Amino acid sequence: GQEDLTGYFLEAFLKYIVIQVRSLEWRNKENQENGFSFLFSHFKKHYLPYIFPAFSKETSLYNPVLEIPQTRPKLHYVMIKKDAETNEAVYCTKEPFLNARA
Repeated sequence: GQEDLTGYFLEAFLKYIVIQVRSLEWRNKENQENGFSFLFSHFKKHYLPYIFPAFSKETSLYNPVLEIPQTRPKLHYVMIKKDAETNEAVYCTKEPFLNARA
């Protein structure tokens, strides 16, 4: 099973952006880079604040914020069902997935 679903979906989404931008054919070849910049800037503007609400925009590779952030609270797992054949428990957190927005 996938342990970090947010990371998995974020990686899949970013890979999809790169694949889709590369699959478009432009008359002006400079538009390929501009297309990715456009999609990525909108991703940062509209989705990143919801996926990572504590994300700091004040840091960068060139001027990093080196303070240690507060630790997240430990997730509370709840057993939702047991597999009848293997008797293996399936757990879930109370944290919902983000609703998709278009």
